[in-house]
Amino acid sequence: MNSSVWIERLFNCVDCARSRIAEIRQHLLITAVFLTLLLAQWSSLHNYWQGTLSPNLRATAEAQANIVAQSQTSVLVEILEHGSTYNIERQLYGAIQEMLLVEDGATGKPMVLGVSLLVDYDVVDVAPGTLDMNEGEQLCESCFTASLPLINADGVLLGLVDFRLSDANYQLLASDMKSRLFRESASVVALLVAVWVVMLVVFHRLHQAKRKIEESDRAKTRFMANVTHELRTPLNGILGYSQLLKADEELMRQHGKGIKTIDRCAQHLLLMINDILDFSRADEDRLELHSTELHLPSFLLTIMQMTEVRAREKGIGMEFIGPDEIPSLILADEKRLRQIALNLCSNAIKFTSEGKVTVFMEVLRKTDSAATFRWRVVDTGIGIAAQDFRKIFVPFQQLDNPITRAEGSGLGLSICQRILALMGSRLHVESEVGKGSEFWFDVTFPLLSKDMTVTTRPDIPVAPEPQPEQLLPPSQWCEQLRDAAIQHDILGVRTLLQQQQIEQDYPVFFNKAQQMVSQYRFKALADWLTTELES
Repeated sequence: MNSSVWIERLFNCVDCARSRIAEIRQHLLITAVFLTLLLAQWSSLHNYWQGTLSPNLRATAEAQANIVAQSQTSVLVEILEHGSTYNIERQLYGAIQEMLLVEDGATGKPMVLGVSLLVDYDVVDVAPGTLDMNEGEQLCESCFTASLPLINADGVLLGLVDFRLSDANYQLLASDMKSRLFRESASVVALLVAVWVVMLVVFHRLHQAKRKIEESDRAKTRFMANVTHELRTPLNGILGYSQLLKADEELMRQHGKGIKTIDRCAQHLLLMINDILDFSRADEDRLELHSTELHLPSFLLTIMQMTEVRAREKGIGMEFIGPDEIPSLILADEKRLRQIALNLCSNAIKFTSEGKVTVFMEVLRKTDSAATFRWRVVDTGIGIAAQDFRKIFVPFQQLDNPITRAEGSGLGLSICQRILALMGSRLHVESEVGKGSEFWFDVTFPLLSKDMTVTTRPDIPVAPEPQPEQLLPPSQWCEQLRDAAIQHDILGVRTLLQQQQIEQDYPVFFNKAQQMVSQYRFKALADWLTTELES
């Protein structure tokens, strides 16, 4: 087994471990959330019981105990006021013992646990100390205590009595109410636990589905990278032989148009393959920057020259506006920076049929060690609707428009955004349908020299060459050409163009038609012919 297979298996194991760790983290997070909810539920019930229900219930039970104690004082007052002097001690003792024997019907336990009696011997005519009594339990921490005066009908204070009253009734009611409260709240806890389990199962299945999708996406990306690599080999052969054929003057005189078409199509296909390769690298996080010394003035001049040619071929204006001075040497990845600049300029030219494309290069900030640049590309093309701003950065996503409905791979802006992210920047867009678009980004590069270069071409307008008046061939022939374009009949379209072009009476028409045919824009050709025939 070769090393590449082992490496691939190793990466798969690492991805699997990362995925498993991520799943465990999600489960732990969900578990922590639900445990927090359960603790909050329990704490809320406990605080409600301790702070509200239990104190209110005890206060009610204590009030009832006081009522029971007050009902017993009348017996003691009657004995102290009307009891026989010789028999009063025995009568009081008997009455108190009867109080200690009275049971609560709800609990079956005595209601009065202890009685302490103090008599005012100045009012009651008996020997001092003979009627003071302490019967029953005197030390009871949980009992209710009621200290009541013994006052006769004339308002005379005969003494004081302290009752120790049982809290058994309160304990019974409290136990019953607390169990009911927590029992009824258990349904909420059970529901939380059920939701917790369901969430764990759902997240587990979602994570498995996500892992399978990611594995499939990685397999698709690897397949795209492998296929595009394999396509580049025969494509390089096509490009090489097309260059050799273009060097043969005799062959170019006879078949120059076809050879140029082959070369142009191969170049276009190579650009698309390179885009797919860049996207596959970026999708696997293997897109890297390799910064080297870059002579900025030469770099800008190359961009100007390449885009000027494309704009001139399409017959639109091209203007470059830059600062009076720019840094000479910076540290940057020339390949990636050129890729971004050419992509933005090419898109602007591609989506602009009339008017011009303007490129602005500004130096926003500059220090001894670094400089921040802004690159802006403004066009007067078809524009982009506000709701489509996000779509244009989605891979393989192309907006439906009448100019380039079938062109490109839909990866250019997505790749630019990823490269700029590596540079610590991002691509911005402002646009209005029918008026044009503006793409711009700010990026900072280290300076390798403090030298500044005076720009010799701060403003470079490239105006379109004047076009002669456009004349249409006969309408019947135009309708045949339109029908062939609608049917994507390549051979029919080219045959009709060759037949009619012999007369050489419609150069402007044929240049525009040939341009669309060479780019395989048959839908655009059909729409254009329909508009011209109806006008």
